Amino acid sequence: MEKIDSILDGYKEVVAKITTVDTEGLIKYFKLDSDDPAVLEEALKQMWARAGSLEISVVQAVQKGDFKEKAELEAEVREIRRLEIMTHDKIRELKNKA
Repeated sequence: MEKIDSILDGYKEVVAKITTVDTEGLIKYFKLDSDDPAVLEEALKQMWARAGSLEISVVQAVQKGDFKEKAELEAEVREIRRLEIMTHDKIRELKNKA
């Protein structure tokens, strides 16, 4: 693993540029800044559908040999998954306060 890390060390900036995701854009798009559990639960459904579509697109990108697109799509999937976890936690907190 250290050998791989040392090889990739010189490419950190390039990888960071490729895999940058607009988190704020995703939050606004899915309305994750809402304090309404119903809105957030609907957002979870939409995020789940988006992640599924992206995963299909990842397979298609690999088949085309477009590994840059693959990396970008996978980065968005990872960010959506992270936001899903945060949204579940937020829903739980909001429901506990009510």
